[in-house]
Amino acid sequence: MNKLKNIWKYSKLRFYIKNAKFNLIFWLTCKKQYKSITFYKNSMLPIDSVFKEQVNKKRFEGYLFKGKIYLDNPGLTNIENDTWAELNKKGVI
Repeated sequence: MNKLKNIWKYSKLRFYIKNAKFNLIFWLTCKKQYKSITFYKNSMLPIDSVFKEQVNKKRFEGYLFKGKIYLDNPGLTNIENDTWAELNKKGVI
């Protein structure tokens, strides 16, 4: 019975199922976060004087997921070391 557990623990199918589940949850529950950027741009309306024009823009900061901000899907984060090593040998990771 213990051998079957190890076969399932290190199987490619288990990894693909867990990864697909995580990706689906990530993309359905993450929220896009933006931050506001303010800067001044020189604009020369009259020829003799220079005015500074304030410009506000929204910039993409990342995806908010479980209280952390990610630029992209982080993938599975809670893989045990022995499982990671075995899947890396198999070429999955």
